[in-house]
Amino acid sequence: MGSSRLHYREHQLLGHEELQDEQAYRIRIRRRHNIAHHGWGIVQGLVLQATRGGVKLSPGFAVDGYGRELIVPSALNLRQQVFVEEVLNGHETGYADVWLTYRIVALEGTGPRCYEDAWVGLACAGLGGIAPDPVDPRRPPEVPGPDLDFGPGLEPPDDPRQEWPVYLGRVAVGHGDPKTPYSINAIEPVELAYAGLVGAGIQAPWSSDVWMQIGDQEASVGRRFAVRLADDAGVPVDRLSLDRQGGIDLRGRLKVSAAGAGAPGRDGHLAIVGPVEAGVSGPGVELSTKPEPELAAPWQLYRTRLGEGTAAIEQLRIETLNPGDEGDPARHEVVFRDLGRTGQSAVLTVRSDGKVIIDGDLVIEGQLVEGAIPADIEDERFRDELVSRYTKGLTLAGNEVDAYYKLDIDIATPTVTTAGVIRQIEVRITLANKNSGLNAREVYLSSIEFEVRDADQKIVNLESVPVPTPNPIPPAGTSDVNVGFQTNLPGVYTLIARVRTVGGSQSILEQSSSRVVSVA
Repeated sequence: MGSSRLHYREHQLLGHEELQDEQAYRIRIRRRHNIAHHGWGIVQGLVLQATRGGVKLSPGFAVDGYGRELIVPSALNLRQQVFVEEVLNGHETGYADVWLTYRIVALEGTGPRCYEDAWVGLACAGLGGIAPDPVDPRRPPEVPGPDLDFGPGLEPPDDPRQEWPVYLGRVAVGHGDPKTPYSINAIEPVELAYAGLVGAGIQAPWSSDVWMQIGDQEASVGRRFAVRLADDAGVPVDRLSLDRQGGIDLRGRLKVSAAGAGAPGRDGHLAIVGPVEAGVSGPGVELSTKPEPELAAPWQLYRTRLGEGTAAIEQLRIETLNPGDEGDPARHEVVFRDLGRTGQSAVLTVRSDGKVIIDGDLVIEGQLVEGAIPADIEDERFRDELVSRYTKGLTLAGNEVDAYYKLDIDIATPTVTTAGVIRQIEVRITLANKNSGLNAREVYLSSIEFEVRDADQKIVNLESVPVPTPNPIPPAGTSDVNVGFQTNLPGVYTLIARVRTVGGSQSILEQSSSRVVSVA
């Protein structure tokens, strides 16, 4: 029970055994403190960094599972030759795990003196391009199974042969780090063991009213984490607490605003509303009103007011971004998902191009009325309707005339010939004038383009094709165009024939046809 220590008296004769016992007692107490109050692992520093000549370990401090201090006082450079000899063993690439262990080194010429040291050890984790399994930093392979739960009540060993390595990371030897120019190696992102703080809570030194609870041994107490502050009356209150079931309890007013936001009341703060009181709605979430912005401020949620007095309109806005000509507005959207449905599918999607997509049944409880547009030239809807009908009439009339000057375009199945890695694709395009009888018209060709796109819809071939003869193509006549292209990549290609003809009013009509082909 407990730990024995020397009890001195006057005129006591001391030998080396007593002095060693005194030193051993203080070492045991310090190591027990390390693992009882703080836990073991990396305390500070000890960061691996790829360099041009190998790997650099920054200075730092760690504590192993027996409570022994591991100190690296200055940066340590691990030369590439060490990895070549200790890890690669004739291979070009591999993986090395880096560990830090406790050692006692005797000082030569100083008698019985020695000093504690930390040694860096390398372990081959795998050779070649296949990444090895991750390391559990809390279960070093050199530590016996019963010692993995080593507690402060046990006797901390001083023998360095009882190893407890602290894991510092993994080096991908020979893989190179893109973040470090000319580096030979890369540092893999892995999990490390860091020293923590052991205790039930933290109290501010200047006031007992400030307290953070980080655990509770009693199973009957539901609260597992809490931040306690005194209220205006000086009574301690748990402002934030988490229970054993994962519930969160927040007491007080919560405001959320962007970095650099202005004074409260101008930035559309988010507030958690407390219990229902007279004249106050709640509980729930509340957004304070901010003025309507002069310009759109996309990707934000805010509340604003339009107008003044009793005619004012309160709005909750969700703004998205319309990229204009620089992107596709259909790819910018606000999505509401049903977490209870399979795959968390979207039930409502609002895109920046104005399209609204509803996945499910749209149920309207009440009467949906679409009012008539008044014949008022000042009404934008009326003007838009007039322009729409006028444009539609012109389009229909033009389409009826231009229909006589269009062609049927057929892209035949291509032939593929292979010479080494080069594939030559030959295609025949047939242009047919279907006009005959009373509606017979000859069709004059203006230009022909042949375009090829790969599976990612990138253009890999675009060329102007000479107009064939006869031109114009007579009624019920046809004309063939032979085109081709080369590629050294198999895949799926889209062939597009784009033909321009001259319409009845000397306008240029464009039409196209496409075919998807697979090239082995």
